[in-house]
Amino acid sequence: MLVELSTNPAGYLRAAFRFSEPRPMRVELDISMIGGDNRDATTTLASIRRLIDDSSHSLASHEHCGECNWYGLMALVRRCHEQARELSAHVLTTVHIEDEDDNEPTTPRAKPGHSATHTACF
Repeated sequence: MLVELSTNPAGYLRAAFRFSEPRPMRVELDISMIGGDNRDATTTLASIRRLIDDSSHSLASHEHCGECNWYGLMALVRRCHEQARELSAHVLTTVHIEDEDDNEPTTPRAKPGHSATHTACF
């Protein structure tokens, strides 16, 4: 479910989605169009907003199909990035995923002698 959607004229968009199935999850999408004409950025951001608004009904949390939200959201992230890239020579798209299990403690535990911080490079 879409819980936040904001843009600014400098070429930045933020959308946040929250799901409760199969477990509590928040996904934040940030798109920054770097360089170029601000008028083009405003037009592009408006088209991305429409894309998100038009898709939000299919991303609503379904009682029996939590994965449908995940795949639908990842497809939407890709469409938004591609839309921004069509009109901007340099696009930075960032996705933050907060994923928690209701039954687990909220603080990660490290094994003795190991760090609790993990970095993944793609």
